[in-house]
Amino acid sequence: MEQQQSNNSMRMLKFLLPSLAGVLLFLVPIRIDGEFTLLINLIISATKAAMGDFLLPFVLIVLGTSAVCSSIGFFRPSLFKGYWARLFNVKIFNLLIRVFSFIIGIMIYFKIGPEFIWSKNTGTMMMVDVVANLIPFFLWAGMFIPLLTEFGLMEFVGNLLRPIMRPIFRIPGRSAVNCSVAWVGSGTMGIVLTNKEFEAGFYTRREAATISASWCVASVAIVYLLSSFLDLANYFPLIYITVIGVGLTINIIICRIPPLSNFSETFYEDAPKRDVSEEIPAGQTRLGHAIRAATERANEEKENLVKSGLKITGDIWFTLEPIVLAIGTVGTILVEYTPIIGYLAMPFEWVVGLLGLPEAALAGQCILLGGVDLFLPFVVGMGLESMVTKFALTITCLCQIIFLTETGPLLLKLDMGVKLWHLVVLFLLRTLLALLISTPLAFFFFG
Repeated sequence: MEQQQSNNSMRMLKFLLPSLAGVLLFLVPIRIDGEFTLLINLIISATKAAMGDFLLPFVLIVLGTSAVCSSIGFFRPSLFKGYWARLFNVKIFNLLIRVFSFIIGIMIYFKIGPEFIWSKNTGTMMMVDVVANLIPFFLWAGMFIPLLTEFGLMEFVGNLLRPIMRPIFRIPGRSAVNCSVAWVGSGTMGIVLTNKEFEAGFYTRREAATISASWCVASVAIVYLLSSFLDLANYFPLIYITVIGVGLTINIIICRIPPLSNFSETFYEDAPKRDVSEEIPAGQTRLGHAIRAATERANEEKENLVKSGLKITGDIWFTLEPIVLAIGTVGTILVEYTPIIGYLAMPFEWVVGLLGLPEAALAGQCILLGGVDLFLPFVVGMGLESMVTKFALTITCLCQIIFLTETGPLLLKLDMGVKLWHLVVLFLLRTLLALLISTPLAFFFFG
């Protein structure tokens, strides 16, 4: 009897200790020298300081490795296996992006070629202020995010939230886990997980599309990073709580109107027939079932977490960094040297001005750029001065979800029935709703 109690206690501790460590690292602010920060930020800052002048050359090494290995993988795919094949056996578009990014990285670092590529407001800003910061950031994010996702916290939260998912958000209770993974892990991870569940017969096309296009927002770590671009890192808890509140409000509305409401209620054709009813096992309470699911997850046999974390880090370094530098540099060049973005952003500028937000022209451009890449609005918006505008912009862009460099292409290639025009409409709907909700909050907190 005592042995069984001891085993149960150990199983519970395997759930509680890593999960609490993850919460403390990513969600609990601490006061240092009169300012609030997070433990994860202290670790990242220390790593950046330790790398010193080697940080930018290391960025070039990462970009060069990505470009060279992707070229090899494109022409000789049999040379890479497993994890490395997934990283470097790419299609022509990704190959061109990675090679282009390495070329402009060299031009920026050595300040050669046309000045508009490496000027302080275009390529240099992207490489020094954004891409270089991603190196230590994703090193530790990759190592520590498993504390939130691998030890039962998602299962615990997901099972407790199941009763509200169907009536409020029109999706099954089990999707609480998918949504939690997306919010705490990454949007891409959430979409991939949802697609697996869809192909396994747990979701209809409408349910899968609703989860993927509504819940797969940036992770906790990304929200914190992007907030820091606009000097809002000290307000991260307020920002994250607001993103959750605004995001939930948008999701309540958007699941009930086209285009999501018009998606088919059919299941994936090759999926097995399943009982998708959601009942708590007889004799168990909801809390007891949530704890049991969490402890079972925590005690599953896992891959070495250091190895797993390094895989996540490598994945992001070699795939995301080239995209951010390439798309970001082109975007900032368009903003800095051409009137194109200004013309396209005029409708957004008009809406922002109508809502009374200062610096409407720049804010409108940032909102438009949110449909291109998640990072661009925050890079271009670094010139904003108004705290009201910066807060409203942060909340709006983090709630847009649909952008061309990641979530958009992924949704289009899956078999949920998502079309390009769906993504355009969803982007516009989410942007408008987020602006309407976040602007009064911005004036309340900072006006």
